[in-house]
Amino acid sequence: MGYTFADLEPGTITLLVSTSGYQELRRTVTVLNDTTFDIGLEPGPWPGFVLSGVIGEEWGEPIGDVGIEARKDGRVYGGDARNSGVAGGYRIPTLPAGDYVLMVFKGGYRTPLSPPLTVTVTRDTTFNFVLSRARILLFGKVSEAPPCSSAIEGVQVEIVSGPDTGVGVGTTATGYRTSKTINWGKFRVRATKIGYLPVEVSMDVPYPGSRCFSCPFDAPAEVEQDFVLQRMGGC
Repeated sequence: MGYTFADLEPGTITLLVSTSGYQELRRTVTVLNDTTFDIGLEPGPWPGFVLSGVIGEEWGEPIGDVGIEARKDGRVYGGDARNSGVAGGYRIPTLPAGDYVLMVFKGGYRTPLSPPLTVTVTRDTTFNFVLSRARILLFGKVSEAPPCSSAIEGVQVEIVSGPDTGVGVGTTATGYRTSKTINWGKFRVRATKIGYLPVEVSMDVPYPGSRCFSCPFDAPAEVEQDFVLQRMGGC
């Protein structure tokens, strides 16, 4: 039996093949021109069970477009977070009963997981789990606005929105440097010191190692953010 997809745009596509009596098959194919891709299905004498659930952030927000595989006895059963119809949901059908190791793939998150996620499937099973974001470090200098020109010590640099609200660090003569415990993403940072007008900035930090088309290099794990504070009195 043959199949044809016409008028496809060049790029990477995922094929999902299923029919009664055979194991479901998922394959990713790069198509740059007319392409022939033969598919062989293995018989599935068992009805199989469904492993499904929701993948979320540590603070409860669902995570989409997650690659996930269930592995057992050298075999790989695929799934993803786009085929369940639920935000952050995944679904892996036709699993034989047994113990599985889950392999998870998502840029910007701490994968592979350590220790690995394991689940026992003896019936249709719901298994929800959480992914932790890769962390970043913030650093920078804090100085006075003209006509003053000195570096400012003792400034409190603190995250005031997002999952890391309340995390802060004081400055020295050389600036400030947080530990690598800040979640990438969108948040606001405030610099304050008595005698100076506070300054607050919005940040949208991409995950470390990500690449945008207009950027000359991958996003770093250490991000610089300088502050300039206005003294309330004279220099």
